[in-house]
Amino acid sequence: MQISCGKVNLLSFVILLCGDVMIIADDIILIDGYPYAFINSIKALVCADFHLGYEIVLADEEGYFIPQAQFDEILGELEKIVKEVKPRELIIVGDLKHKFGMRTRQETREVLQILEFINENFEKGVLVRGNHDNFVRGLFNKYENIDFVEKMYIRGDYLFTHGHLLDDEIVNASKKRIVVMGHEHPALLLYDDVGGKVKIPAFLYGETNFGNRLLVLPAVSPLMSGIEVNLISQNDFLSPFLRRFSKFEEFMPYGILRGKEILKFPKLGLWKDLMETTSIR
Repeated sequence: MQISCGKVNLLSFVILLCGDVMIIADDIILIDGYPYAFINSIKALVCADFHLGYEIVLADEEGYFIPQAQFDEILGELEKIVKEVKPRELIIVGDLKHKFGMRTRQETREVLQILEFINENFEKGVLVRGNHDNFVRGLFNKYENIDFVEKMYIRGDYLFTHGHLLDDEIVNASKKRIVVMGHEHPALLLYDDVGGKVKIPAFLYGETNFGNRLLVLPAVSPLMSGIEVNLISQNDFLSPFLRRFSKFEEFMPYGILRGKEILKFPKLGLWKDLMETTSIR
């Protein structure tokens, strides 16, 4: 069946999942309604881009004042998921905090609370450094079971890297492994029949040019709007790894209705008509 995404209502292509999880590979499970994946072979919950402390940075740098509410929402989701899934390890693939410079009081407080939660609820925790994770390493010294890792973390058949860096070491290590990354904040922009639109975060899953598989994680932060992957070209990706080595048109997007369900959409190559005929204002 050929799908022309620019001529019909996109929502008609959604495949709704019945149940609490969606299995997208033999070993990778998406948890219904949340931006977290569970990797069964290593019993690890994986996620990316918390951007803790964003509210204060938004107020200081942009003059926008919003309630400091995202931390409680994130922690509440984590508590629920841990209770249901019972993972042994938590792997955060970069950008635990938001500010590039010295951490704020809000960031210090919230990062320490997350580390305490990891210490109490997981056998092991790992933060793979993202481009925002400056001036935070010292907070990890108290915890023997929580590691701050530079550049990449290899566990089983998987390589975890934030996605902002690309060098020969990362490329060579990734060729025979399943790559999991963040950084991109993928999202889908959807239109209804009368011109209304909504943006939802999304997972991306597909192949690289090396023949292995790649999972791009959505942002955990509910305040990160995300890059509209159904309306861009491969050259528009933030991550150099995705720009150079992903099979962009073959990626399958899995949209998230937060707290409700996972929605499976057609691969990105079938959205071409929409990308060419839609202008975003």
